[in-house]
Amino acid sequence: MGGRSRLLLAMILAGPATVYAQESTTPVPERAFDPKGSDPAAVALVDRMWTALGGRKAYDSIDYICFTSSRLDAEVTLSSHTLCWDRRQDRVRLEMRTNRGELVVLLRLREGKGSAFENDEPVPEADQGGVVQHARRLCEDDLYWLLMPWRLKDPGVHLRVAGEIERGGRKLARVQVTMDPGGWLDPEKLFHVALDPEDGRLVEWSWPRPEAGGGTSEVVFAWADWVERSGVQFCSRQQEFDGSIQVVHEPIETPETLVPDTFGEP
Repeated sequence: MGGRSRLLLAMILAGPATVYAQESTTPVPERAFDPKGSDPAAVALVDRMWTALGGRKAYDSIDYICFTSSRLDAEVTLSSHTLCWDRRQDRVRLEMRTNRGELVVLLRLREGKGSAFENDEPVPEADQGGVVQHARRLCEDDLYWLLMPWRLKDPGVHLRVAGEIERGGRKLARVQVTMDPGGWLDPEKLFHVALDPEDGRLVEWSWPRPEAGGGTSEVVFAWADWVERSGVQFCSRQQEFDGSIQVVHEPIETPETLVPDTFGEP
């Protein structure tokens, strides 16, 4: 692992006390959520969840989110990578091990443009595009698994109350989530979130999965092991109901500043 990679990892492990100043940034403008396309009751459930997780104001005040995301099957690590996201300028630094050493990718997430380096050397030009796009998909996926509760009022999202389900003797409020064409979710697809009626917190995330012989089954991930960073609750572990697959985000840090040149070339 190169010097800057070790420095980034040290920053994530140690927290904001070890980091240094980064220039101030301007937020990337975003379109607004349109509540007219959703059930008012569903919007109210999401708002209550946000309050339970620390509030939208606290979440919006976070400039940087850094974490390591790992996928495990029966405790065997399938994949693991560390990323740091500059929310204001939408810059990402992704680090991961490959069979050839340490891969670092620097990219602008929305633009899908960036540069890839392996063992501190640029990836060959012929491979740059493919590596950057793969890294972009990894980052988008990791960020969505970590931040999905805060994405439920993205532009183009539609929320519907979908009744209740029972888990462990308690009833959970269920919200159906769909999106307009052109968004991160295909319009023909949907998912559900289930919320605790007492504190409003997210309990599970589910979506239909087509079966080979026809029909569908439901994939359900429980959200557990919440941690607080900058006054905001983040879920550090999601586990499939059958216990096989876990998605773990650990450690999670929200530093106020970053080491110099975090988003510079190795």
